[in-house]
Amino acid sequence: MPLASSREARQRSRRAPRRRPETPCALGWPVLERRARRASSPRALPPSAMPPPPDPTPVDNSLRREACPLCGAPVSSVGVMQLPHAIQFSTHWISLRRPPELWKCEKCGSAFTQHAIPEDVALGLYGRGDGGARWSSHAPFEATKTREAIEALRRLVRPGVRLLDVGCNTGELLDYARSLGAATTGVEPSDASRAAAAARGHRVERSLSEATGPFDVITAFDVLEHVYDVPAMLAEVASKLGPGGRFVALTGDITCAEAKRAGAGWWYVQCPEHVVFPTLAALGAQPGYTVEHAVTTFADVGHEPRLLRRAWLALSGRSRSDVHDHILVVLKKE
Repeated sequence: MPLASSREARQRSRRAPRRRPETPCALGWPVLERRARRASSPRALPPSAMPPPPDPTPVDNSLRREACPLCGAPVSSVGVMQLPHAIQFSTHWISLRRPPELWKCEKCGSAFTQHAIPEDVALGLYGRGDGGARWSSHAPFEATKTREAIEALRRLVRPGVRLLDVGCNTGELLDYARSLGAATTGVEPSDASRAAAAARGHRVERSLSEATGPFDVITAFDVLEHVYDVPAMLAEVASKLGPGGRFVALTGDITCAEAKRAGAGWWYVQCPEHVVFPTLAALGAQPGYTVEHAVTTFADVGHEPRLLRRAWLALSGRSRSDVHDHILVVLKKE
């Protein structure tokens, strides 16, 4: 080969970019986030992509509380929620008969929805709705949840552990726990989601009372905000946990900066399914538990702020927190 041709070949070789292995470290979280979204599209939220019907189903929302549902202390109004006429509850388009309000406890700082949908009505809507179509990403749990959530499970789940996931939807968390060696059981009110999780090989019950313990770990990710009586639920969870068992919960943080700034306009309180917003102080005060670990985070990696995403939200007039707006807590049974 002539000398000039050999030199040109070496120069082209130097200029050619080297292909790096597609490891998580090499790809980075932004790329992993995009891949998770592609894996879940277009099935992630098909009902939300459809325009609301002109005649949504009217639903009663007359439930009022005179005291804090977490500690029983006096409460006061934060403000009225400004909701559209047609809103989604699970996969149902509904309209509320009166404007809901956000109220807050003067002692523990927890908040709740005043003029909420009664619990029996809500359970019927959950049961008939398709939770997988509304909330499931259809992507692996470890691809969509934040580092804090994944690390919490990895610390607690090992081969032989019995794990119960309350509000398991279509079973993504159960899949991840099984990959770590756990024996898995789920609780899910949606008939469609329960069938989907069972088809993945998990035991799934309709309600917490039907789950047969004891369990070593019970999880409730994005669930507490749907629960009408959190103290009663935590008492039942404790009865299902074995000695030294852990309860791991992820829920919105009503004490975060965005919640304080927006008040009744905070995006998280404006979901008709969300009725209670407990603080860490309220959860830690529940009898039979001690707080073993608590950390602020996001609901999932899709909520983590990105520079371009923040710019798009600003241009579109939408609001989403750029700081942690969820809390992950591990309660240990005493």
